Amino acid sequence: MGRYQIEDRVALVTGAARGIGLGIAQRFAEEGCRVVINDIEPATLQTAQNKLTALGYTVHTIVADVGDRGAVRRMFAEIAARFGGVDILVNNAAIVTGRRWLAQVGEDFFDLVLRVNVKGVFLCSRAAAVQMAARGGGAIVNLSSVGAARAFRAQVPYVTSKGAIEAQTRALAMDLAPYKIRVNAVGPGSTATELWESFPAEKVERVRQLSPLGRPGTPADIAGAVAFLVSPDAAYITGQVLYVDGGLVCQNYSPCAEVPHLIEPPPPTFTLDE
Repeated sequence: MGRYQIEDRVALVTGAARGIGLGIAQRFAEEGCRVVINDIEPATLQTAQNKLTALGYTVHTIVADVGDRGAVRRMFAEIAARFGGVDILVNNAAIVTGRRWLAQVGEDFFDLVLRVNVKGVFLCSRAAAVQMAARGGGAIVNLSSVGAARAFRAQVPYVTSKGAIEAQTRALAMDLAPYKIRVNAVGPGSTATELWESFPAEKVERVRQLSPLGRPGTPADIAGAVAFLVSPDAAYITGQVLYVDGGLVCQNYSPCAEVPHLIEPPPPTFTLDE
């Protein structure tokens, strides 16, 4: 506990009922933060609270739709009444759905994805900034995706929203710097969450082959990067995007597209002269 010197900070994680959000909330609890977890589904949020309680952590839950201005205002008012304000905000809530080709994407669905994924970041960041400024500063981390840097097929709304999040991260960082509020983003690659339990073995193997590090990420991998970015160790970092993707974005071709003899690396017996 206390590895990153963020003990007693009030940390809100949106969309924290499962997956990456829950992993981030757990890491904050381990660090000694006063943790607030948010989601739109009451039952799932209660299950998340039960999981963290079973691990010995105390967390506060707030059910709210981050795309609704009134709901966001009420959420931050509750945080102010209970804790005095927020020091850390992680904008994790997002709509991530199955793939739809452009011809299958209706205007209502496109609007819904941007309402939650982009407008939700704006509403929560603005509300948090008011409290952070009054408390002398703070840190915001937005969850982006490798999809912001490398597009996926049949994911136009999602990819659009993640690109917008990265642009919004830079703009927020500029506007909030005078108030000692830092804003950064983390872009996960393929991450093994609860959904992976339903994936067929061949899909899991395919993801493993696509990763230079040979495995998918975990919620703990993402949470570690987030914990760093909100900590004093990152005090001079703002407006940046950190991809936590096992090397997925930096590669030119996926390993599956390389020539056959380069798919598997040679034994570790080479010398510098070779």
